[in-house]
Amino acid sequence: MADYHPELLILIEKVRRRWDKPLIVSSGARCKAHSIAEGSSGDSTHCIDRSTGHIKCCAVDFNYFGSTQERQDFIDMVLQMYSAGEIPELGGLGTGYSNGCVHLDVYHDPDGHLRRW
Repeated sequence: MADYHPELLILIEKVRRRWDKPLIVSSGARCKAHSIAEGSSGDSTHCIDRSTGHIKCCAVDFNYFGSTQERQDFIDMVLQMYSAGEIPELGGLGTGYSNGCVHLDVYHDPDGHLRRW
């Protein structure tokens, strides 16, 4: 069984409660080979806690939103929660436009900014 970073589990639960709809995880913990096959790096936040170097999942991708607008509503909600200080665990928010996923992770850049892509 994968080892998930405790802050990731807290983040997922806070976001899930606010969204109040089912969230479907399309990717969580990955081995290095899977991460590379997905087009990411072997030290992806799906694989490794960059602050300690330990193998621990620090990221999750959600997919299967009903529409592009629903996905954007989810992103807007996450950003509002972050701006309000409700989810300090959030370190990165990304969007996979080709596959429709939304990526959340708890890796914090040394300068503290929210990583976006």
